[in-house]
Amino acid sequence: MFCPDCNAEYREGIERCPSCNRELVPGSPPASPLAWEQPVTVFVGDATLVAVAKGLLDEESIPCVVHGEGLQDLFGAGRIGTGFNLVVGPLELQVEEADAERARDVLAAMPLPSSEAEAEAAASASEPSESDLGEN
Repeated sequence: MFCPDCNAEYREGIERCPSCNRELVPGSPPASPLAWEQPVTVFVGDATLVAVAKGLLDEESIPCVVHGEGLQDLFGAGRIGTGFNLVVGPLELQVEEADAERARDVLAAMPLPSSEAEAEAAASASEPSESDLGEN
């Protein structure tokens, strides 16, 4: 028996989850992503890009986990300047081996800046110019 909300397991005879007050269902909870035998990294990047990629996989119901997320702010200067910690490295979005190809197909459609120059151009295009502010 387990709770469908929090995945806590209970012995037979207990009917409701004391934490969630939800009726228990028979069986065992689904396997945790941390129990995957061979997690496959399908995307590497800073916190912002990984969050977008994770959202796309969530929309497609592809279970994923972000590797290294808890370590980003523990060492050195954290994420200052690069979007990720230089000691720990960038975040890795991982999926189960069976979902890797489908995850890569979903992420292939994700628009990414192809260079830093394009990223800077996109950022400066969103900033108002002097003429937009009415200054001469």
